[in-house]
Amino acid sequence: MNNEKKVLIFANSSWYLYNFWLNNLFLFQSSGYKVILMSNDDGFGAMLKEQGFEFHALSVSRGVNGLFGDIRLIFKLKTIIKDLNPDIIHNLNPKPVLYGSILSLLIQTFSNQKKIMIINSFPGLGRLYSDGFALYSFLRLIFENIYRVISKSSQVKSVFQVSSDRDYFLNKKIISRQSSYVIKGSGVDIDNFYSNNKSRKKNQLRILMASRITAEKGVHVYLAACRELNIRYSDISFFLAGKTDDNEPDLISHEELIESCHESGVNYLGHVSNMSELLRTIDIVVLPTNRREGVPRILVEAAASGVSLIATNIGGCADIVQHNLNGFIINQNSEEDIVVAIEKFVENNELLTQFGLASREIVRNEMNSKYVASEYINIYKLIN
Repeated sequence: MNNEKKVLIFANSSWYLYNFWLNNLFLFQSSGYKVILMSNDDGFGAMLKEQGFEFHALSVSRGVNGLFGDIRLIFKLKTIIKDLNPDIIHNLNPKPVLYGSILSLLIQTFSNQKKIMIINSFPGLGRLYSDGFALYSFLRLIFENIYRVISKSSQVKSVFQVSSDRDYFLNKKIISRQSSYVIKGSGVDIDNFYSNNKSRKKNQLRILMASRITAEKGVHVYLAACRELNIRYSDISFFLAGKTDDNEPDLISHEELIESCHESGVNYLGHVSNMSELLRTIDIVVLPTNRREGVPRILVEAAASGVSLIATNIGGCADIVQHNLNGFIINQNSEEDIVVAIEKFVENNELLTQFGLASREIVRNEMNSKYVASEYINIYKLIN
């Protein structure tokens, strides 16, 4: 008799699964779970199959766009869940959380199929909780009321990357304390990132911002700070990495970006496929985001690489950037705060070594893949 438990993992994109969750997937598999994946196939489905995972391509629209055009997705998702009959369905993004949870509960209610444990991971509350537009406030209210009903099921477990997000849901009585958890980040393989115990600063201090190229991520603020610092210093190199995304409402056009980088003295690198290699050459990573996200991947990877950090106190940034320990927390939309923080490193070379070592230790203790995967497996074991 095969006692292998089937885990069906539902995400927005194959890119997200491959780049953020691959290590966890291997660890789930090595712990005796059969891992089955489903998401948009945005170029990484074949790569996930090459790694030995069963993959089902779906068409999942992003954000509120296409919210009412997902009927085909719902029917296909229903068929997959019924045919595969998983023991656990693990939903990783907001729309998978809603659709995956509702369909799983309905299937269990109106069929003779076994009970399915539903694990909903919230990497961050995102634009729904960052944007003040009336539409987002309305959608937020709908989401919270639906999820309040979903979470009443004993089969549903909610996992948050950010403790303050969990506290918000608890305070609004959307979830219960006993069925909710905090697991910081998606985990990184710390062996892929190497720290340098010596100060990295030689002749040039090297500073990087890496994110989607949007105003909400703070790109304009970063470029403005770089412009000011380039006036004051000649021994700092500034870099910006990331790609533009036409689906983002606050997209910065490629033409505007190139012009702004030129004016600010910033080297635009575009999309970087091997971030670990780049981070070995970087002294400081800056993320002046205004978006209420989870624990930003770039900050975790930078910390794993022994890099000092500067970020706003938004979402899970403060879970990885501990002020005056491995970096500096700055105010939103403040180029001046970025300038002041970077000047502290200019004035004190020892901070790079001190903060870099602290960064790597934080990831080693709480955010490495083995730790994160084991925390999820402990929840998997709660299955009835």
